[in-house]
Amino acid sequence: MVDLMVTRMLSEKPMEEWAIPRKRLVSLVARHLESKPYSMVEYKGALGHVYQEFIPTSKYTHWAYSDFDMLFGDLERHISKDEWETFDVTTYGYGDQERLFVRGQFTMHRNDPEVVNQLWRPCTYMSEIDERFFGVANGEKYRFESGEGCYSVAILQNTDISVKYAVRAWSDAQQIESIYSQGIFLTRSLNSPNRHVLSRLKEDAVEDVLSGNSAPALVHDWFEYEEEYQDYTMDLQVPTSELLPIESDEVVEECRLGWIQPEYRGKICVPPSVPVTNQTNLFYIRGKRYMQHFRWRNFENTPHLETAPYFHFMNLKRNFREPQFTPVLDPSLRAILLAPQGCIPLLGPASNISTPEFENEHKGDQRRVVARLPSPLGVEMEKWDVCVARNDCDLREMLPQVSYCLSGLTLPKKKYGIKCSDMLSWQDPSRVVIVSNAPEWNSVSVDSDVTLALTVQIEVAEHRDSISQWIDLVQENLQRWIEAPSVVIIHLSVKPGVTQDKSIKALQDAFTGNPLAKKSLVAVVLSNDGSIVSRKALMNMAIDAAPSRWFMSGLEVERGLVISTTTLDRATQSIRTATTETDSTSSSKAFFVPQFGLSSTSFSTDISMSSLTSANAEGLVEQPWEFDKTCNRDENSTVVARTEDAPYEQWWGHGFLKSLFSFQSKDHLDSRLRQLLEDADRLYDFEESPILLVDNEGPRPGVWTNLLVREVDEFAGRRCFNGLRMAQLAGFGYRFSVLEGAFAVSTPSTREISLFANNPSLPGYWKCEGCFLFHRMGPDMIDMRDEIATAEMARPGKALMLWENVEASAL
Repeated sequence: MVDLMVTRMLSEKPMEEWAIPRKRLVSLVARHLESKPYSMVEYKGALGHVYQEFIPTSKYTHWAYSDFDMLFGDLERHISKDEWETFDVTTYGYGDQERLFVRGQFTMHRNDPEVVNQLWRPCTYMSEIDERFFGVANGEKYRFESGEGCYSVAILQNTDISVKYAVRAWSDAQQIESIYSQGIFLTRSLNSPNRHVLSRLKEDAVEDVLSGNSAPALVHDWFEYEEEYQDYTMDLQVPTSELLPIESDEVVEECRLGWIQPEYRGKICVPPSVPVTNQTNLFYIRGKRYMQHFRWRNFENTPHLETAPYFHFMNLKRNFREPQFTPVLDPSLRAILLAPQGCIPLLGPASNISTPEFENEHKGDQRRVVARLPSPLGVEMEKWDVCVARNDCDLREMLPQVSYCLSGLTLPKKKYGIKCSDMLSWQDPSRVVIVSNAPEWNSVSVDSDVTLALTVQIEVAEHRDSISQWIDLVQENLQRWIEAPSVVIIHLSVKPGVTQDKSIKALQDAFTGNPLAKKSLVAVVLSNDGSIVSRKALMNMAIDAAPSRWFMSGLEVERGLVISTTTLDRATQSIRTATTETDSTSSSKAFFVPQFGLSSTSFSTDISMSSLTSANAEGLVEQPWEFDKTCNRDENSTVVARTEDAPYEQWWGHGFLKSLFSFQSKDHLDSRLRQLLEDADRLYDFEESPILLVDNEGPRPGVWTNLLVREVDEFAGRRCFNGLRMAQLAGFGYRFSVLEGAFAVSTPSTREISLFANNPSLPGYWKCEGCFLFHRMGPDMIDMRDEIATAEMARPGKALMLWENVEASAL
């Protein structure tokens, strides 16, 4: 690519006259772009010429450049007839019309190889790129050139072209923008699956919402029936003036263009005396400047909504984390909300998606269409068996496309957001080795089966000989889940220089072809730096791959926990009842599975409920985390001191064991869980990982809850907001119960396998480490941790407010 770019930019200069030989020049430019990829924006104006052979005029009338930090909507609908036919260059802005420059976010060019595609040539940093890098090679400092500087001036110096500077786009440049208060909606057309429309409330409607007045309905599919929108010959802008010449000779030295080289700024500023507003389009036609005022076309049925061709992330991109965009990757979703809290699913799925089945459901006098997806994986499970039997089918194509943050958090120099350097997905065969492909998943019942999502982390260098014990512990859990599907993620970490081959072979021997794993998808995640990664990321990875509507997650194998022999049967019975109750109450269900640690060696993990009750009476039952070493609370500790009461005593007002056998009302439990969303300290200080049985068919029709309520990948550690997801589920309206007769236990022998979990030298296993990915990075990262927690705690309230105003009639 660099060779083509350099050669085309210097196409008018004989190669023997280049300041640097071709091979050397290409190498210099390639190394520069590799070290500073952002520099590619400097060359946007020349791309039409560079790639001319790929965009022949016989096939393409126009070409455009854009940015990565963009969310596009229905771009075609916003390009007006005159922009297609009259203007050589069209660029979209945001209403800041006090300057005439072509925007890097979107600028469209008529595909004219002789004139328009050569407009960049006066910019010598491109047309004389050999001289530029000759200087750099000889010690000159590289001078960054904004693609919006010289190129904008070069256009204004050409008197043979016509340019339109239109106001059409949105951004988050100012805090007053509605994305901060109400969000932006992205909806897939029901009739055209490749068509997406951006919309938001108009400013006056936002003011009504913020002032407490009744909010207008957020009609997601308004564009499907608005005649003004459907008529593509009708411009969405209505002129309110003639084309007015700009004749001011006033000299302007600066107009908020700090990113552009100083010598260009004054040449593209519009004099302050010129009455431009955010509803003024500017024009440059054959050497003269013009302006024209306009108003936005109102839509008859939805006058409170407005639309745009794209949204530019200027500030939020610095704060967003990749997992917050997981819903965007689900092709079945019909509509999502983009807000500071991330992407919130609103509607799904669209009827054009081939896999869902739709059923009419009657409730009183109301009728709704309920989407029945074949599986949270988005595929018919019968296809799984076909893929397993074929050599040319890759199961990864049927697994989630999501990326997960395992470790490696950094805070950029400008302290905007956080970055994760160790991302992983199911699609990475070099690090995700599938050792059991769940050959009998074809028999999974999406509605009535329960998937066990299990994770475990094994540090090979410290415990090379104990991997067989870990395997035994995992298999003991699978033995009790043998008739139902499971997803097992085993993170295998070795120190540099230590081979993983023997450990991988041991895991393959243990699970490949093993009858215990006939319904188990078992994957080994590899790390070779001796690190412990985010268990919550592994949990998300396992939950996302669950093939059934119901799933159970949170079992902490690292604490030696084994699910009871009665749990699967109890879960199956409970979901039958819960499904019937859900149909009549419209409330989604979740169940809490208690977990205990037995202190006596006289008990095994297959202990019965009656024996557990007797052991409790004898004082032989504790909570699993009580077997961890006590944290040192000295002045140097990074862990905030917690109260001595158990978390369940804090939440429910009495001892946990008492609550198990004599439980309070469900309404009381749901209320206390929701209150946790207002208490970050309790959420942070929650010791154990809740074991939850969750109905993935949540409060939004056709929207799987694992897209909406997820563990926060970055909250890695034995004690780091472990109760957050449970509190969020309650906040979203889930009704919680204890799964009667089900539990998980650890014994002295199962805990021996994981004694190293309290070793402070292994980050993330030691419970006193807390949110270790943040704590080891200093106070700024602690602040970032708290900001993430605050945003996550606010998500349910934000979503519920929006759902109340969304008209879902088109489902």
